[in-house]
Amino acid sequence: MKETLSELWRGDIHPIKDKTDADDEKIRELNKKVDAYYNILWNKLDADGKQVLDRLRTCHTEISLTEAEVSFIKGFSLAVKMLTEAISE
Repeated sequence: MKETLSELWRGDIHPIKDKTDADDEKIRELNKKVDAYYNILWNKLDADGKQVLDRLRTCHTEISLTEAEVSFIKGFSLAVKMLTEAISE
């Protein structure tokens, strides 16, 4: 276990990047749709509207990254609790 923690600390393990091919394909397709809608809306906006849309996209990205981090922490904490319970029996 110490080796795994060291690898995680050094950045050799990338949980957020380690996804299944099915997940990657689904995410790729959703990103294509989002980009298509974004471009449609972008082309309909004036300069002020484009600035607002960019800020919205930035905020949405920050929310997504924060949610992913919180989910990872909660999942890791749950795994540690389960492991602790299993070892204590």
